[in-house]
Amino acid sequence: MIDAGHVLDAGKCSASENVYVVINVDEPYIDEIIDTMAVNGHWGLVEKAQ
Repeated sequence: MIDAGHVLDAGKCSASENVYVVINVDEPYIDEIIDTMAVNGHWGLVEKAQ
């Protein structure tokens, strides 16, 4: 199911081909990375609708 969704998203690998990036939190640009991830829903807790 996830793989099928990724096929629709041009340029994304299938879930079975995940690619990871590791960034140390002591890098001077970490705040920009966190902000970008948060804007795209990939950082922090997400509240579920009731």
